[in-house]
Amino acid sequence: MRLILEPGRFLVGPAGILVSRVIQVREQGKIRSLTVDSSLYNSSMDTLIAGLQLPLLTNAQGPVCYHAIRGNSPDGLDIFRNKVSMPRARVGDCIVFLNAGAYTFSSDFCDLEKPKVEVV
Repeated sequence: MRLILEPGRFLVGPAGILVSRVIQVREQGKIRSLTVDSSLYNSSMDTLIAGLQLPLLTNAQGPVCYHAIRGNSPDGLDIFRNKVSMPRARVGDCIVFLNAGAYTFSSDFCDLEKPKVEVV
């Protein structure tokens, strides 16, 4: 018997984060819809392709409620999270997606600006 392992995401996922800011907030019933200044199409295609949900942090404060987090492209599938419980976010708040270092790539879909890459 041979055992073959492909530990890609486990090894390099934690090496990358995606920092984004809330640019729009819409009230839609019990779920608040946030638009951030990045897109799945220019940062985290694996979220769309594999249904991956990156853990997140935010500097938002206030009561906890449900949010949908959407990317800034015109595509209706550009959704980072459909329903996530977090403090009530406002325009300008920061949302950081963790473990974003594996299987991600940038595209210029819809002429979106590619994210700035910082190496630390």
